[in-house]
Amino acid sequence: MSSVSRNFLSIALGTLTLLTAACGPLDLSSPTLSPTDALYPTAMPAPAAVTEPASNPREAIVNFVRLYPTHSEPNDDARDSVMPSLRFIKSRTTPGLEVHAIQWRDTTGDTWSWIVSVTEISPGIWQAGGGGGGNGPQPLDHPFSPSAYFVGSWGSGLAVGGSWVSDLGGLVASVRLVEHDKVLDQDVVENHVVLFIARYTSWDDVIVELVGPDGSIIKRHQP
Repeated sequence: MSSVSRNFLSIALGTLTLLTAACGPLDLSSPTLSPTDALYPTAMPAPAAVTEPASNPREAIVNFVRLYPTHSEPNDDARDSVMPSLRFIKSRTTPGLEVHAIQWRDTTGDTWSWIVSVTEISPGIWQAGGGGGGNGPQPLDHPFSPSAYFVGSWGSGLAVGGSWVSDLGGLVASVRLVEHDKVLDQDVVENHVVLFIARYTSWDDVIVELVGPDGSIIKRHQP
C-alpha cells in the first residue's frame, strides 16, 4: 500500500470541501460537485501522528478515537471523544490487516462515523492506518441514493475501506467492487455498511455495483 497519509480521504457535505492529509483543503464548492464529494456533513483528515500502536486491533482503534482531534469546523477548538460511546459496527479481516466501521460521540454530542483500517506493523503490534469519515450519522439519505461511495485508502494495488450505504428504500442487499467485469470483493450490507479488502490493477477501472436480493444489478457507479 502506498503512503497512508497520502491516501486518507475525508469528504464534507455542508462545507463542500475535500481534505487529505497530504494536500490540505481543496475547495469543491462549484455546482459541478460530483456525488463522491458529498458523503459526510463535516469531515477532517486523520493524521497518522494521532495513532498509537497497540497489542490488538480494537485497542489500536480505541487509541485512534481517543486521540482523534475532532472539530465541527477546521478552526474550532478540538473536542474530546466520549470513549464509552464508541461502537464497533462491522469489520472485515485478513491476516495482518483489518478494516472496521465505527461510530462515537464527542463532548458536544455530535456523532462521528468512520471506516478505518488497522495493520499488524510487527508481530503482535497493531496500528490504525488509512481511513475516512466525518461528523454526522451515516448518510442514508445521500442525494445520489442508492449509492455506496468508497472511503478508505488505496495504492499499490490494494484497496482497504468501505462505505455507509445510502439506501432508504432497502433495495441493496450487497455491494461489490468490479474491475473489467471481474469481481474483486463483495460484501453483504449489514447495519448500512459494506467493507472491502481488495486487490486491483488500475483504480481508474474499478466500479461499484449495488446488487439486489435477487442478484440483479441495481446501479453501477465509480467508487
